[in-house]
Amino acid sequence: MLVEERNKCYTARDAYFACLDATPSASAAKRVLRSLRGEYEAACPSSWVKHFDKKREEDNKLNKLLQANPQIADSLPPRFSKSSTPVPPAPPTKGAATAA
Repeated sequence: MLVEERNKCYTARDAYFACLDATPSASAAKRVLRSLRGEYEAACPSSWVKHFDKKREEDNKLNKLLQANPQIADSLPPRFSKSSTPVPPAPPTKGAATAA
């Protein structure tokens, strides 16, 4: 996939997930959700859609667990923190080969 195609996929995914987060059960939004889901599935390879959907489900389960048990949140590594902002990958070390 080219960079432009990946960015289109990510944009479609983010729009669909943002709509899901904003209107989890509103029946008026179902038409919009269907449209966004169609764009998401059209822009991304099916294996990516499955991966993103599963990752979202797992993240939601983890967030519910952390909300129900806030005392364990402090003992988890940063990747599992309550923050919704993903931890960026570490920059490559000097002299390390980079993938093109």
